[in-house]
Amino acid sequence: MTKETAFTLAEVLITLGIIGVVAAMTMPSLIAHHQKTQMLTQLKRTYNVISNAIRMAVAEHGDVEGWVLNPANNIQASSEFANKYLIPYLQVIKNCETDTTGACSYTLTGLNGNDITSRLNGFSRFILNDGTLVFIKTKVNDATETFPKIVYVNVDINGQKKPNKSGRDYFEFAVALDTTQDMYRPTGRLNASGQSQTLELITGNENSSCSKSGNGSYCAALIIKSGWKLPENYPW
Repeated sequence: MTKETAFTLAEVLITLGIIGVVAAMTMPSLIAHHQKTQMLTQLKRTYNVISNAIRMAVAEHGDVEGWVLNPANNIQASSEFANKYLIPYLQVIKNCETDTTGACSYTLTGLNGNDITSRLNGFSRFILNDGTLVFIKTKVNDATETFPKIVYVNVDINGQKKPNKSGRDYFEFAVALDTTQDMYRPTGRLNASGQSQTLELITGNENSSCSKSGNGSYCAALIIKSGWKLPENYPW
């Protein structure tokens, strides 16, 4: 007769303890990896959706250098632009226009932990059908400046959901409607804020850098310059 063997209670507890320790060590990295993958997928999709909307607007209204901007440079001007040149070509479930309260309210934190909500002053906003919150601000400058006409297009890829942090779910772009410098042509292209800068400057210590000491304005530029991937030193 063969004697059956079994784990003792102590052995079972030790095994479970080891499994728990391993899980505690690996789960944070697995969760972070999932969050990063999800963020990249949504950001690239949003970039493509808005870029496609701009192309459709060009097909209907002509080259962007001929698009008319209200020189008031205020939230009403931004709303007027969005209503004419972007919203008709997007699936929008809520157009906030000049409203910044309730479902249209938003608070923003930089990578360095500072509250930078004031940076959104003058931005009109609307919500896409996937929950993405889009911020639009138009700016008419003197004809001799680098960008006589420019439109800032910022996005929070998961809307009001946290963390509402630059470089994590909030990213900054811009469309030059007119420029005095060839390096920024062709006009009408959706560019990330800081995309023309060097990687050293994008990841450096200045205020806009994509680093723990910066506010994260250049994070979309870092992602695009890295081939739509997160480099190992990305400040997550």
